[in-house]
Amino acid sequence: MKPIHVMIILVAALAILVTACARTPATDASASQNIPQSLTLAQLYSYNAVHGYTYKVTTMLATGEQSTQSIATVAADKVYGIAAWRVESKSSAADTTTVRIWLDQNTLRCTKLDTVSVVDGIPVTNPGFCPIGETTAPLVKYVFAKTEKISVGAGTFTARKYADAGSAYWIAPNVPLPVKISTGSGSVIMELESYT
Repeated sequence: MKPIHVMIILVAALAILVTACARTPATDASASQNIPQSLTLAQLYSYNAVHGYTYKVTTMLATGEQSTQSIATVAADKVYGIAAWRVESKSSAADTTTVRIWLDQNTLRCTKLDTVSVVDGIPVTNPGFCPIGETTAPLVKYVFAKTEKISVGAGTFTARKYADAGSAYWIAPNVPLPVKISTGSGSVIMELESYT
């Protein structure tokens, strides 16, 4: 497995968690619109309505643009006595490594993180760490920026863009996941291709 593929998996899996540590909201929203003016991650994602999903992940690297798919499954679980969503992600380019993240069902804060790699046919679990401050920092509120029409693999949507410093989420009516995600000030773009 190429190191770049492992990096893309980790970037895609951690995109949500890393942006949750940002604190400075950016907005150009009109307060007069009849829509929520800010949302938390738990309001952007409805994992209770999803069993699996696929995002096209495009990463801007010094050597150019790299794209792959992030394929995930979602299941209810319990970790450290906390009701959690277990999200298991793997890249279509590196199918021997799975990133597993347990997210608190109420807040979507990271409670546990690890990777499972298959070496010579044997699964090897490597413990990981949730981002520093993830479990204690105040919940980030993503501020409404604008409504716009966007096209991704899952379809064309009139989506609401919510953003904070360096990250943005586009949500569409009746879709339980963001249809598009931008993190790292646009260095990683995730576009929803499908969900079940």
